Parts: sequence; structure tokens; C-alpha cells
Amino acid sequence: MNATTLDYQNLVVKRIKKKYPSLIIGIIVSYFLSSFLFFQLEKIKFFPQKKVNSANINQVGQQKIYVVQEGDDLWKIAEKTYGSGYNAYDISVANKITDPNSIAKGQKLFIPSVASKQSTVNQGDISATMTSQVTFKGNKYVVKDGDFLWKIALEVYGDGNAWQKLADFNNIGFPYEVEKGTVLKIPR
Repeated sequence: MNATTLDYQNLVVKRIKKKYPSLIIGIIVSYFLSSFLFFQLEKIKFFPQKKVNSANINQVGQQKIYVVQEGDDLWKIAEKTYGSGYNAYDISVANKITDPNSIAKGQKLFIPSVASKQSTVNQGDISATMTSQVTFKGNKYVVKDGDFLWKIALEVYGDGNAWQKLADFNNIGFPYEVEKGTVLKIPR
């Protein structure tokens, strides 16, 4: 090493020693300011708190967490937690679920605090929900152009919400589409 290199090294060391206290104070002040800012933002709920327990449904403060079980889907989870399958949409939005068929056993879902929609639990026999909207009385239905299960259930039972019964009885799976000319058996 030559004398110039040593002079630069000594100069750097001297500057660091001279600036070292200012550097340490700056780091400490930055730490306290960022901590203060974080806690203030947390108080106004800027950062969501994620607390998860391992039981099936747990209440953590005002939040509920549901652990997906074998055979669960969003509709069933909504019925278990709200008493209404219609709240499945609320669960999917709260958990940013774009594909409702993508949930897996053991997955932890946040259950938002929203009002329960119309009850879908223990509705009993479909015939009890029939209204004057029933326009079809037969046991077989031929799908027309533009038909879909909700519309058919409304025509057959007077309740579009009964579409799942039609799908199950006729072994129609996801995406629950029916083609023109298909003959559906109507469970009564």
C-alpha cells in the first residue's frame, strides 16, 4: 500500500468516528418515529390484525376465523356461521377468493361481521316455499333457449333458490349450465 491509500483510509475512519454519534442518533430517531407512526395507523385500523387459532370457528376480538373442513364449500360455511348460504359472497370478498371452488381443507378463512341474509338452514320441503309464481306443474321439464337453473326453479317451484335441488337431482355439476333441449326431472 502506498501513502495515498493510507491517507484516504485514515480520512474515512476519521469521518466515520466524527459522524458516528449523529448516525446512531439518526437511526434511533427513525426507529421511534416509524414505531409511533405504525401504532397510530394500527389504531385507525389501517393495518388489519391477523390472529388465527386452530379450532373450527374462533372469535378473536371482533373477528371470527373458520378452518375449512373436508366437504366444505363457501355456501355450507356461510350456513354454519351465519345461518344463510347467501353470505357466501361476503366470505369470498373478505378473503379475496375469486374461485369459490379453490378452498382447501385446513385453510383459514376470515368471517366478516356482516348481517345475516335470508335463512337457508332447515328450510324443509321445497313445496313449503312454493308461491303463486309457479307456472309449471309437470314432472319433466325441457330446457328452452335462454333457460338457466335459477329461472327454471322459479318457474317450477316459485323459488329460484331451489336451483340446487334441480342440479343435485339431475346430476348437473359446476358450472351448472343446461343446454337447450335437455330434459330435467323435477323432484316434487
